Amino acid sequence: MLTELTTGLIKLTLANGFEAFIATSGGFMEVSREKVIILADAAVLSEEAAVEKARAEADRARKLLEVPDGSIDAEAVRKDLDHAENLIRVAQMRH
Repeated sequence: MLTELTTGLIKLTLANGFEAFIATSGGFMEVSREKVIILADAAVLSEEAAVEKARAEADRARKLLEVPDGSIDAEAVRKDLDHAENLIRVAQMRH
């Protein structure tokens, strides 16, 4: 099975019980009986997420969307906002 990924979360659980949380932004996932292959446009482990940078990016995007003047690509700014908010959510899942 092949599926497209959107901005979201991947929870990885290893055989030893260790869990990792990964923020993703686009890509594809293939699932077979033997393995799962993930090709993500962007992937950040919760432990490596730069939360302050993500908060600043989210604030910037929100301000740009408050007063759309036609000079910005609103769809791209919304995508940036989704990505930043996703990083913040996933970072809160740190162990």
